[in-house]
Amino acid sequence: MLDAGWYADPTGRYEARYWDGLKWTGHISHYGATGNDPILRARFDRIWIRLIGKIILWALVLGFLFWVVKTYWPDGGINSGDENNSAESISFKPELEIISTEVDDLIGIYTDDWM
Repeated sequence: MLDAGWYADPTGRYEARYWDGLKWTGHISHYGATGNDPILRARFDRIWIRLIGKIILWALVLGFLFWVVKTYWPDGGINSGDENNSAESISFKPELEIISTEVDDLIGIYTDDWM
C-alpha cells in the first residue's frame, strides 16, 4: 500500500490528489492551487465522457454501414440512374402475358369440361 501523501490524480482531472493511506480524498492540487473535489463526482464525469464517446462511435459505425449498404445494394448506389445496369430496364411483361394467357386457356378448358 502507498503511504499517505500527494500522488498523481487517478481521474486525470488534476495534477495531484491526496491519498490518506486507505482511499483517495477530495483534496486536490492543480498547478499549485489546492481545492476540494469529491472523487465520486470525478468518476461520474468520466462516465459521461465514456458514454458520449460510445454514442459517437456507434453513430459513426451505423453511418458507415448505411453508406456501404446504400452504395453496394443492387438497386442503389452509383449506377442506379444507368438504364443498362438497372433492374428496372429489364422487362418481364411479355413472359407474364404469355403465362397469363396460357392459364386463361387452361381454365377455359377445365370449365368447358365441367359444364
